[in-house]
This record gives sequence, structure tokens and C-alpha cells, in this order.
Amino acid sequence: MLETLKDQYENARDQISERAGWSEPDGRNAGITVAESAIAFAAALGATFVARQLLEAA
Repeated sequence: MLETLKDQYENARDQISERAGWSEPDGRNAGITVAESAIAFAAALGATFVARQLLEAA
């Protein structure tokens, strides 16, 4: 029974994706690992901190 529900869910999701035009992936962030995302997040936080400090000093 659980497999049947899972199959129905996947079929419904696929149909909705096709109708909405979401069926084709856009390729954004392809191949990005969790570590790379964490590094990018840390860099963004650091850059924000530095920019804020510079603006307060000016």
C-alpha cells in the first residue's frame, strides 16, 4: 500500500511539473557540494561584516 501511494505521489508530482514547465532542470548550482556552499556562506558573512565596518567608519 505504501508503494502505491508513493507511486501516485510521484506521478502527480511529475504531471504538475510538466504542466508548470518545471520538468527541465536549469543547471544552476550543478555539482556544488555542501562544503562549497558552506564556504560561500561564510565568505558572504565575512564580506558583509567588513562592509558594515567600513560604512560605520566612513
